[in-house]
Amino acid sequence: MAKTFSDLSPEKRKQIHDAALQVFAENGYKRANTQEIAYKAGISKGLLFYYFKNKQSLCLHLLNWAIEQIEIQLKDDIHQSKDFFQRLESGTQKKLEFFEKMPFLLDFSLRMYYTTDKEISPSIQNAIVKMTNILFDRYFSDIDTQKFKPGISPQVVLNQMIYLCDGYLHQQMLQHQPISMENILQQYNIWKAILKQYAYKEEYQ
Repeated sequence: MAKTFSDLSPEKRKQIHDAALQVFAENGYKRANTQEIAYKAGISKGLLFYYFKNKQSLCLHLLNWAIEQIEIQLKDDIHQSKDFFQRLESGTQKKLEFFEKMPFLLDFSLRMYYTTDKEISPSIQNAIVKMTNILFDRYFSDIDTQKFKPGISPQVVLNQMIYLCDGYLHQQMLQHQPISMENILQQYNIWKAILKQYAYKEEYQ
């Protein structure tokens, strides 16, 4: 028996990740059943708790793993262009392509982002804030700030884009509307045009 989860083969880790992603995505944190996760992963519930002491530990592991995967998808784009909006567009496209390859990852991410469960919500929000700060430092630290209007910072513009995405996704969820990659990209292009006009000097728009 592997001593830790990281000692498992890549195939077995993927099997457990996929099972947990699906169950959390379909049920949310509170209603997610660890017995179902174990069954879908092809292991016993006892073995699942051998690797993760409880449901909270498993969920936070999955969230941190998802964040790491997104960072991996983005790192090849770093330094490809120093234009803020070109880099933002490239990163957005990469993330959407990654979500398309893993159908339950987007639903899992949304479930966790909007969860109000007191057992898990504070840890998730801390992880999201940390992720946002790390991604900005790694992904936008060397952009050409000369294109920005005086008094407007890239961090503020990035936060505005996050708020727009947040509001759109939340509205779709409240209205029980399907969330498709195509629709997200269409909305993103509208927001990008508005924010570019707001943030960039006229000669760079």
